[in-house]
Amino acid sequence: MRNRWKGIAEEMCAALVRTSYSTNIKDRRDCSAALALPTGEILAQAEVGTPLHLGIMPAVISSILREFPIEEMRP
Repeated sequence: MRNRWKGIAEEMCAALVRTSYSTNIKDRRDCSAALALPTGEILAQAEVGTPLHLGIMPAVISSILREFPIEEMRP
């Protein structure tokens, strides 16, 4: 399953790069993507993108979940 989750995260990042209008994303690949559980635990992260983003992803997800609780999120 880990390889599948990683593949999904890689595809998310590839789609962002492919469809972006931003030169920072399109040309420099200044982006990242990850799959996370509702608890904030990261299942997989794309290895393409900016290494700095990969290191801070857990803190960012925790911050988002504090600001926008999972119980209040809707599709």
